[in-house]
Amino acid sequence: MKDFFLKLWAILKPHILYPEEHPSIIMQPLPMQDITPVKQNLLEIFIQEIKNMEGWYVGSASYLNKNCGNLRCDPNNKSNWNVLAIGSNDGFCVFKSEEAGMMALRNVTVSQAKGLSPTYNNAAKHFGLANSGELNLYQYFLIRDPATDGNQPNALAERFGKVLHKDPALFRLKNLLS
Repeated sequence: MKDFFLKLWAILKPHILYPEEHPSIIMQPLPMQDITPVKQNLLEIFIQEIKNMEGWYVGSASYLNKNCGNLRCDPNNKSNWNVLAIGSNDGFCVFKSEEAGMMALRNVTVSQAKGLSPTYNNAAKHFGLANSGELNLYQYFLIRDPATDGNQPNALAERFGKVLHKDPALFRLKNLLS
């Protein structure tokens, strides 16, 4: 190995010590580029964190159902299924692919953020809000992941606040779309 580096040094030494004599390999600095911070898409960050929170890993129910958000599908009432669902397994929607599951989660979240979800709008009214787009993260997770199901909605709100770099009490669901 030492011989290799000695040979390499013998080849590169003149180019490094006397670069003006060997212009073919002189490293030219790249021109300065405008470095504009990329605005992160809050909606995509949010739904990806939902997927993480729901335990997406090989062999999990979420993974097997291709249901990134563990969206519910009542097996006895197909009329309220997500339109992309192809079946129901233990009360959760089953999707054809992970992409379809992510699209369903995205569509549901956009509907909630726009104040178009009847279920979330009814719950928002109990908080004195006009619609689900006005829900803060604490209110949202009280509805989506209630303590009665064994969840910790306040901890979830704080987790998502950290992921989004937002105050969970001040951030409104509608802000996912701005």
